[in-house]
Amino acid sequence: MLDPVDSDGATDAQGSGELDLETDIEAMVDALEADHDITVSVTVEGEDLLVEHITDARSVGSYEAEAAQIGFAYAALLEAGHDRHLERMTVTATASADGPTLATWYVESVWVEAYLATDLSEDELTEKIEGTIERGSIMPTRLR
Repeated sequence: MLDPVDSDGATDAQGSGELDLETDIEAMVDALEADHDITVSVTVEGEDLLVEHITDARSVGSYEAEAAQIGFAYAALLEAGHDRHLERMTVTATASADGPTLATWYVESVWVEAYLATDLSEDELTEKIEGTIERGSIMPTRLR
């Protein structure tokens, strides 16, 4: 699992002991790029984490692997204490920064929290997330 936080479980904002969501998101983006060659840009809108994911995946299986890593990164943010700030992560997958949408999907924080507490199996969590997928117009021909 990706861990965008330091060894004490949270980024200490300038020694204050408070969580620093912006710093942890930057660390998440850097880790996805460095460890998994996954390109994302992230913004926060209210309690939603909005992720723009630029992918060159050529199959559903390879995209699922990338999506799983993005999900693990979100789980790490919630485990670090950002569950009080974030209600949902919404991901938009594109082939380029200005390209058409391949797919969008989301994960609710409560689902991840239930999974982390072992109240929800990995298969159940995956099923919930898969139920949110909206495919863009080029998804069927691009990802096969």
